[in-house]
Amino acid sequence: MGRTLYIIYTHFQLFSKSNIPPPQKNALLNERNKQASTLILSMRSAGAKWADIVNPLNDNGFRTRRECNFDITAVKRLYSRYEEINV
Repeated sequence: MGRTLYIIYTHFQLFSKSNIPPPQKNALLNERNKQASTLILSMRSAGAKWADIVNPLNDNGFRTRRECNFDITAVKRLYSRYEEINV
């Protein structure tokens, strides 16, 4: 329990002191986005094109924060958000 509270507090400190607007904060803190970003970042670093990333995300059951399928625009946005803070 203590570790979980520490992690939440650390995330709160990180984002409360930053200049990231609230919608982007919500996107970065969303658990589904964190999981999808792991796949996106690893595939992109391996040289995959945006279109090559979309299908594995959708085929493996990943959904956007609003429960939609990923498209190229959503993948690019999520990638850029996580790439900026190097999560």
